[in-house]
Amino acid sequence: MIRCRIVVTSTRRRNQKGMSDVFPARPAPALRILGRVELCLNGTRERVGGPKLKIFLLALVVHRNDPVPLDRLAEAIWDDSPPMSATANIRNYAMAARRALSRLAGSEIVKDDGGYRLVVDPERVDYFRMEELVAEGASAAARGDGATAAGCAAEAFELNRGPVGHGQICGRGLAARLTALNEQRLALMEELVAVQLGLGGYAEAARHLRLMLGEVPLRERCWALLMRTLYLMGDTAGALTAFREARETLVELIGVEPGKELQDLHQAVLTRDPELAGGMRQSTRLIAPKPAGQPEGPSHRVPRQLPLGGRFSGRARELETLSADLVRQRALPAISVVSGSPGAGKSALALHAARRVADRFPDGQLYVDLGNSGQDERVTAAQAAVGFLRDLGDSEASEIGGLAEAVTRFRSMSCGLRLLILIDNAVPGPEVERLLPTGAGCAVLVTARCALPIDHARHIRLGAMGMAESIALLEDLAGTERVRADRDAAGELVRRCRFLPLALRAAGILLTARPDRPLSSVVAEFTEDASRILDRYGDPGVNRRLRTVYQRVVRDIPEAKPLLSASGDATITTADAARMLGGSSVRILDRLCDECLIEPTPEGGYRAVPLLGLLQNLLH
Repeated sequence: MIRCRIVVTSTRRRNQKGMSDVFPARPAPALRILGRVELCLNGTRERVGGPKLKIFLLALVVHRNDPVPLDRLAEAIWDDSPPMSATANIRNYAMAARRALSRLAGSEIVKDDGGYRLVVDPERVDYFRMEELVAEGASAAARGDGATAAGCAAEAFELNRGPVGHGQICGRGLAARLTALNEQRLALMEELVAVQLGLGGYAEAARHLRLMLGEVPLRERCWALLMRTLYLMGDTAGALTAFREARETLVELIGVEPGKELQDLHQAVLTRDPELAGGMRQSTRLIAPKPAGQPEGPSHRVPRQLPLGGRFSGRARELETLSADLVRQRALPAISVVSGSPGAGKSALALHAARRVADRFPDGQLYVDLGNSGQDERVTAAQAAVGFLRDLGDSEASEIGGLAEAVTRFRSMSCGLRLLILIDNAVPGPEVERLLPTGAGCAVLVTARCALPIDHARHIRLGAMGMAESIALLEDLAGTERVRADRDAAGELVRRCRFLPLALRAAGILLTARPDRPLSSVVAEFTEDASRILDRYGDPGVNRRLRTVYQRVVRDIPEAKPLLSASGDATITTADAARMLGGSSVRILDRLCDECLIEPTPEGGYRAVPLLGLLQNLLH
């Protein structure tokens, strides 16, 4: 087990008199994960339960409305040593958490995708409220609204009771996620200090920086901000003393000298550089998104790379969520990940959402298909970054020596721009994170079959469509009158397509190609040879990628082929899998899930992803 030993220092403060006049009060966050895990309703702390229940709740909260599988919950609570009763225990924790949250309106713990998901308004979670406050403060500061910026900063500092999940002893996976969140929390606090400096609140900024350094004494960025703050206050001696304290701390604790930023800043203070004060004020100001119509650099061009796409129907809730999240102001780039089994319509949804908000990103829209449809080799991060640079007008992009240079140059070039980036067909690994910009004006949409562990991203998992949505899609493709003329046949066709958007689109195209045939006849044709129809009318890139993955897996694990061939619509229990796969069944099932060939069922078994069953005749 990993014990997070972190010194907690509170930066809470009372609201200034009259602050509510410029910053209207909102319901206080009820779920507190900054500091110790707490539930607070109407100003009263409620009993949550013991340490393991708090870890269970913490694991759900930090996944931000996304389902958390049972195995990940078990690892978070017991690390590598879950008891035999782990599943039953987790079920009990879910019941206890439901009781604890019963008075928090709008919250719910639901069983989802073989795990649990916490549905809660992010405004009622202190960490997510703090993220929004930093974004609002940055936006207000950029437009010159000092009162609102000060109100945001005051409330955000009030929320910061300490590190996320302080005192909880949890498994490696959750501990790593908490570490990342705490790193981001510190970055958010530094952004708030920058807001205060921009407003002239030097004394408050210095106080908060001292508190932060009590928690993270090795953070050179905090020391640099403190030196700058003290110098802006006219306390040159204090700035030099801060450098000496920073150097002594770094040398004593880890045996290194201060980095270049601190060294250069120290020299500037010593020489009382006349440009220092102005430069410091500029360096502590938040980088606001650049106004439209002000291109950066003489060679800047505006790329418009989003593919044309096709007609779109359904997924209304997911579309609204994505569209709103992409344009929400914040201190970091907006990142959304759309995942789901092959053929679930991930790319179509992402593309439609991107086109819907494209006009909010005047510096351009970039697109890359990492799956490289039609080719055997995937696109690498280096190739994608070089392509982005070329599209942004970097004439020297083709001369870049390697991945590190390409990524660094892309992040530098995109900083300060308002770009929308769509990364299609990503896979787990470092490739995607290397392509993420750092500028607050950017937004990124990623599609992938499996959920990607990208911190601070919104994750949307697409399942099968409902009957009403599926019928609407058929009507959109083949005509309302024709589909409604034979509702029974239309419903049967939807079921034969397994409610899968890719298959429904292929069926809709087939209907338009058979205008004189009754709907029941087309249903019979689809039932008889779905593989051929999908091969002809479906998405060739999706089919090719699934076929490639399937053939690679059965080559590496021949014993998996009978299971994949036999599953179809049927559920395979773990006992069935053990009989078919032998002693390696757990390892093989995990591999098949990772490759998105099978998926867990709510009952604890497995089934093939829908498209695999439909394409069986083409896979061998």
